[in-house]
Amino acid sequence: MGGVRAIDTGRRFVLTGNPEHDRDQAGQREFAAIKVRRYIENNLPLSNHEASFPYSLQSELAQAKFEQAGEVVTHEDGSAGFYLVEVEAQRVTVPYRSPFEHKKPAMELETAIVVGPPGEEVYTDTLNRVKVMFVWDRQNSGNANASCWVRVVQSDTGGGYGSVHVPRVGEEVLIGYIGGDCDRPIALHRVYNGNVQPQWHSNGILSGYRSKEYSGAGYNEMVLDDATGQSRARLFSSTANSQLHLGYLIDQSGNTRGSYLGPGFDLKTDAYGAVRAAQGLYITTHQKHANSLQLDVREAQQQLVDAKSTIEAMSQASQTHQAESLAEGHDALKKFTDATQDRIQGSHAGGRTAGGGTGSANGFREPLMLIASPSGIALSTQQSVHVSSDQHTNIVNGQSMFIVSGKSLVASVAEKISLFVQNAGMKLFAAKGKVEVNAQDDNIELIAQKTVKVLSATATIEGAAKEEILLTSGGAYIRIKDGNIEIHAPGKVDIKGSQHSFSGPAKEVSGILCVRRVKTQIPMLNRSG
Repeated sequence: MGGVRAIDTGRRFVLTGNPEHDRDQAGQREFAAIKVRRYIENNLPLSNHEASFPYSLQSELAQAKFEQAGEVVTHEDGSAGFYLVEVEAQRVTVPYRSPFEHKKPAMELETAIVVGPPGEEVYTDTLNRVKVMFVWDRQNSGNANASCWVRVVQSDTGGGYGSVHVPRVGEEVLIGYIGGDCDRPIALHRVYNGNVQPQWHSNGILSGYRSKEYSGAGYNEMVLDDATGQSRARLFSSTANSQLHLGYLIDQSGNTRGSYLGPGFDLKTDAYGAVRAAQGLYITTHQKHANSLQLDVREAQQQLVDAKSTIEAMSQASQTHQAESLAEGHDALKKFTDATQDRIQGSHAGGRTAGGGTGSANGFREPLMLIASPSGIALSTQQSVHVSSDQHTNIVNGQSMFIVSGKSLVASVAEKISLFVQNAGMKLFAAKGKVEVNAQDDNIELIAQKTVKVLSATATIEGAAKEEILLTSGGAYIRIKDGNIEIHAPGKVDIKGSQHSFSGPAKEVSGILCVRRVKTQIPMLNRSG
């Protein structure tokens, strides 16, 4: 503050005579005037008689004269004037920044089109920001330099979690401004327009999400259908037409709801499929409530228990009649049945659970696969069905088992075959061709509690043995051996006929089957190889 007249904004000067700044180095005493305010009153005698007009600076001048009393300028004619200058300055070593005197305009919502480099369908960065072109910006080229990177509001964000839906080139977005600052735009929403129209429209009952293959026509979609009484959900991928369809199933093509396909769920694909459960899998058509246990296998488990009891009873009957035991099959089924029941406790890992998730549920002791149905199970193929097990295979029926083959039934067993019938007998018929029973290493025994019949309806009965044929009953016998025939009886021998011929020696060579013994090694592999 002083009376220097030659100072103006932007002038540089060296400050001297100031007790504070005189101690500074020369470079620190050079200043630049950044603001100058002058108070001037000339010495004309009429100036003191001017009235105070609106917006006049007269009051400010009077205040300055009051604060600087005694600093008036007296001229030779006795008139007095007043001159005062206030200077705001800063060292020239400090960069000057002009004050922001013009406030930014308060911004409202705007619409913009997402843009990117030519030919690019998606243009974004590591923060999933986009470039936009405002609809009013006619001079914008609409490429990668159209705007700054604009952040996009997502439904959920977090480090390592959240949602990602990046607007693509050509989509219209609503732009808001953080704090109303035009330099801080943010994409708030996406809207449809005449060029970009919704996939599902007009009826208001279809909602969901549909993506688009990059530079292609494929897509993924999730559809929620809220039609009255026909609620459904569909998760679909155009790759191999893979889908999971839940609820009231219908045929849908775009926005058109088609014909009824059935209720429930439909999981299908034109490619491959796999269902994996490392600790066990249960597939069933037994009906359960929605809050039932995941592995509530009581019906299937009870049926296995009944089958185990059937095997046990039949095994005892078989052994009683000197047939083979079913103990190994019984034990294998018991082990499987017991493994379907195992209590597993809920997790108690700490943290926050809101009091839920406690208690226990049923589980499997081993990674079993259990398939159960109250109304039947069918396997059907136009080629072959293969069943393989490293240990035992149990087939248990409550009533009858029927096996029908359009061509042959061929069984090959490495050790033994045991067939046991408890009540109604056993039949073996051949409508055509012969029936062969061949024991290549031991005897053939036919034992009956009553009569044994050997009949030939139209031809002969032949009996031949290399060593001996012996027929015996009641102590009497007929032995054919070494070309001799012995007829012995403790009682009488009765030979009757219209003719008797006892001529010289004669013989007939019999075509006895020569049986060769062949030792065969059959590899049986288990899990350990």
